[in-house]
Amino acid sequence: SPFVVHPGTGRVCVPIDTKALEEFDPTTVPTVQQLLSEIDEWKADEEEPEAPQKSVQDWEKTSLKPYIDQFRSFVAGLIKDEKDVKVKRERDEESMDF
Repeated sequence: SPFVVHPGTGRVCVPIDTKALEEFDPTTVPTVQQLLSEIDEWKADEEEPEAPQKSVQDWEKTSLKPYIDQFRSFVAGLIKDEKDVKVKRERDEESMDF
């Protein structure tokens, strides 16, 4: 399951890009402690506002963001494929009506 935390290492399970399997190094995935530090650092930088900023979710402030973006893209592709199949199925059913 993506985004669960390994109890022994504290590393976050992330989706793997199948197009770049050789480049994936499981020891470089973020840990919970690292993610918390990244959020804290972001908040420290935010205390000196230069211009009004939009609200940013905590996960967007971390090294987990590319993995979440990748997962969202994957899920969006599944949803699109499912909609395409559903539309085709509905067309096929309509063409069977006499």
